[in-house]
Amino acid sequence: MEVDLFKPIDDAKTIDNVKRFLSTYYWRWKRTSGESFESKVTATYSFEPRSYTGQVSKPIEAHVVRQQTAIKEVEVIEEAINSIFDSFARQVIIERYCLNRPKTIEEICLDYNYSVETFYLLHDKALLNFADYYKAGELQIYKTEEKEKKSRKNSE
Repeated sequence: MEVDLFKPIDDAKTIDNVKRFLSTYYWRWKRTSGESFESKVTATYSFEPRSYTGQVSKPIEAHVVRQQTAIKEVEVIEEAINSIFDSFARQVIIERYCLNRPKTIEEICLDYNYSVETFYLLHDKALLNFADYYKAGELQIYKTEEKEKKSRKNSE
């Protein structure tokens, strides 16, 4: 079996995929990684709620696992952003997706004296670079995959 390391990437679909990923998941994981846990006393005056099977549930353990998973995921995302060589491209991703209150396109253009065209060139370049670095290209969408999916749908 031959492995093709240089499959053609569908830039537009990859950019859309990365936008959706960063705008949806980064802050979910960021909030989860820092959320606190408060133990609740149950009706039986126990800190360990029992399920309907009578077994002890592990809410603190579940919380810690979820929190550690989120911390790791935030680190992976931030490492991918920091791997982008072009500092302006990194800046665009951070300003647009990683601030407590992400900036609008207009705010970024005004703050850095970018034209809208320049912003979109940097933005798209940054997102494609992020897709390269995040988990070895996990967010990339290849043109051949799309053709295969279309042909499968047509054959059904």
